Amino acid sequence: MTQKLNINELFTQDAYNIPLYLPFSKQTVQMREMVTADQKYFLKHVAQLEDKDFVQRKIGVLFNDLIEKLVKDVDFKKMTLQDKFYMLLYLRGRMKGEKTQLGTKCPVCQKDITFGYDLSRFQDKIKHMADDIKLPMDIAVGDMVFTIDSVTISDEIENDQLLSKPELLKSYDMTESHLANMLRVACAIKKIVTQKGEIDMTEYKMNDRMAVFMRTPVTVVSEISTVINTMMSKITDMLSDKFTVPCLQQGCDGKQEVVVQIGDEGFFISRSSDSPPKGT
Repeated sequence: MTQKLNINELFTQDAYNIPLYLPFSKQTVQMREMVTADQKYFLKHVAQLEDKDFVQRKIGVLFNDLIEKLVKDVDFKKMTLQDKFYMLLYLRGRMKGEKTQLGTKCPVCQKDITFGYDLSRFQDKIKHMADDIKLPMDIAVGDMVFTIDSVTISDEIENDQLLSKPELLKSYDMTESHLANMLRVACAIKKIVTQKGEIDMTEYKMNDRMAVFMRTPVTVVSEISTVINTMMSKITDMLSDKFTVPCLQQGCDGKQEVVVQIGDEGFFISRSSDSPPKGT
């Protein structure tokens, strides 16, 4: 005889029974399924966003809130941004499936081109990059050694809070994009070793880390920036997939170059060289 259950026993949000291996931190976290209540919370807050200048940034914050709800027994703020993107791809795959349909226009006949895309391609790129980039790394400049490591969700949260303050931009006398780049470099520096001793930069708030960064010799900053920008370009490459799709219209030999990119809003977007494709 089938056991009778109470309706409250049907589902539980305490079932953290999905193991997910994160390729950059090389650890396995336990997750639970994303439920309708999670999705409702997310969409409700996205709909309330009014300041278009900060929509993308705030969506990233909402994704951080979502990840914190879905993982157990792990300090999600210490997760790297690369692992965050990997987790978002995994979540999208579970919600909508890894295979999706995208569209663009043929540059010759201007007809719509629909093509299938498998999100596991991105997951493979992230795994390969995790093996390719060796972090943390030490950069020796003169008598100082700087330890560089991945930017974490905690770094991202603190940077977003700083960038949302107009008075900060005014105090540093620079554009938002310039300050964002400076913050990225500053938060990638995890430790500084000198002849006098060592400083654990992760113990300090971003304002203090920026103060140290602003007093660092330009030659040192230039060398560190080169390494970090090279690393960031690899991350950018990891988050995009470039390929060519043919037109299937009879008698047309047109082809369109397409770039599919991961993005916080909608998990990913796709673009082409001529006209924006339609993504889902």
